[in-house]
Amino acid sequence: MAELEDEDDFPNDFDGLNFDNIPGLQAPSIGRDNTEVFVPSSVIPQNSTPSTAASPVPSTGSNSTEDMDPIFLAAVDALEARALNEMPRGTESTQGVTNTLYQAGGTSNLNQVGEQSTESSSVDRKGKRKAEEDIDVRAILAGYETELTCPICCDLLVGAQVANPCGHTCCGECGYGWLAQNKYEPTCAICRSNLPARNPLLPNFAVDSIVRQHLQALSRSGRPEWQERGYRTIEWNKRVDSWKGQNDARTAKEKLKEIARPRRRQPRYYDPGGADYIPPWLIDEGTEDVDDQPVIVMSRRGTRSRR
Repeated sequence: MAELEDEDDFPNDFDGLNFDNIPGLQAPSIGRDNTEVFVPSSVIPQNSTPSTAASPVPSTGSNSTEDMDPIFLAAVDALEARALNEMPRGTESTQGVTNTLYQAGGTSNLNQVGEQSTESSSVDRKGKRKAEEDIDVRAILAGYETELTCPICCDLLVGAQVANPCGHTCCGECGYGWLAQNKYEPTCAICRSNLPARNPLLPNFAVDSIVRQHLQALSRSGRPEWQERGYRTIEWNKRVDSWKGQNDARTAKEKLKEIARPRRRQPRYYDPGGADYIPPWLIDEGTEDVDDQPVIVMSRRGTRSRR
């Protein structure tokens, strides 16, 4: 081995070796690897001409940079620079676009969703409030209907009559039907207390007015049976007509009895002595023998005056 002139010089073991005889180090043939590489115009620098950017670049497979087209290298550099410089900017722009879309479209959508949810919630609240009001109205009307029900027929009062003097109220037809079974000893149908033979029942006009107002409230509440053509309304009107007929007939009969009742004639004065009777104011007090005269008492049959 030759001596080294300098300490920094290293021996080269490959001196005199012919690299052309080594098959693995030979360059590939151009015909086998001759391909055309097209570079997109988006990655070509702005200063390049369109004809140059669109020209194909041959690839020879050699590792030396001298064989490559400088336009291709410029395009690669531009692509790398854009990838390095525009990656955060692209993210920000993407976020900006997203925010813009969110503010422009998303906000309106959220507003629409909020408005729809608000409207739906308000509708739900109104419906719930309406249902609660309907329940309250029905409960109130049911309480009134219980108080305005006849205890005999268990239906709404028609021609209300109050018992005298206990004060219990029932239908006129029901009350007089009960009294017809107890003519000589009339009693109340509810508490069985004794009632007078004359006027045992009296008309209760206030309750009749309340019943009519209650029927109007039932009709306005939406119950179909109490509408103008409802079956309950038709049935109640029939009962009213029947009671009016019975009440008129009963009133006319009582008037006839009052007219036909006999009346006793009272005498003008009392005549105990008949024709011989002398009133006290006609007796002369100056007569001495008045007290000595016997008193004659005659029967009324014999002393009846003739006319």
